[in-house]
Amino acid sequence: MDYITERACAKINLTLSVGKKRADGYHDISSVMQTVSLCDTIKLTKADTISLECSRKSLPTGETNLAYRAAALFFAKTGIVGGVSIYLKKYIPVAAGLGGGSADAAAVLRGLNRLYSAGLGLGELCNIGAELGADIPFCIMGGTALAAGIGERLTPITNNVTMQFVVAAGGEGASTKMMYELLDGTDERVLIDNDAMVAALSGKNLDAVTALMANDFEIVAEPIRPTVTELKRSLVERGARAAMMSGSGTSVFGVFATRKAAVDAASTLRTEGYFAAVCSKSARIG
Repeated sequence: MDYITERACAKINLTLSVGKKRADGYHDISSVMQTVSLCDTIKLTKADTISLECSRKSLPTGETNLAYRAAALFFAKTGIVGGVSIYLKKYIPVAAGLGGGSADAAAVLRGLNRLYSAGLGLGELCNIGAELGADIPFCIMGGTALAAGIGERLTPITNNVTMQFVVAAGGEGASTKMMYELLDGTDERVLIDNDAMVAALSGKNLDAVTALMANDFEIVAEPIRPTVTELKRSLVERGARAAMMSGSGTSVFGVFATRKAAVDAASTLRTEGYFAAVCSKSARIG
């Protein structure tokens, strides 16, 4: 085959606990992460060199783009002589805490593995991805997992809860670097019980899941990004069991018991000028 397509699924954080800054500049985290059906699509076509075209013209398409770098690293690691023409159709909001760049890189690694019949296992792909970013191994694997370390140590979780999500975002994003710097400037943290969240997900307990949702970054995000607070309130007013910022922000997701309630809420938010997408949890890749 000469080309394939891959889905690059966004991720949300049902919990996110952030430790103090380490000597190496990274932070240890503990987070229950979930991939969702909101996704970018990537077409990979065999070529002699690496090139990248993106539907969102404001995004870089050279070596600073994670998808481009993932392709370069794949060929370097495998020793395969070849290249790829990448077309990235972008749907996931940028700088929103949804892991869009990591998802794109993960999709490129999975796709090139298939396109060139490289035969790499999921673990080998994750090891390659970890060299580019801490979220990439999770985006390669997908599903539900408890992430530890800087995010690269993953334990798959059984998620038996039926739920729908509305992912919403305003106009202002936030860089991950800035959010970590703000969090480093405060000792405030949220009480987060990941063990209880894991039990709630496996036990089909939606009420417990929504009660346990917590994200340390909200402490520093809400004072400077008021749309986070506004979107959380709007989602709850429109039927969400709970609403919370994802990752380092500034997107917000609401958890709904039914798809109809989620669709109605998203429709209303879009009329108010927000990005709003209805999505469901996506399964583990392998």
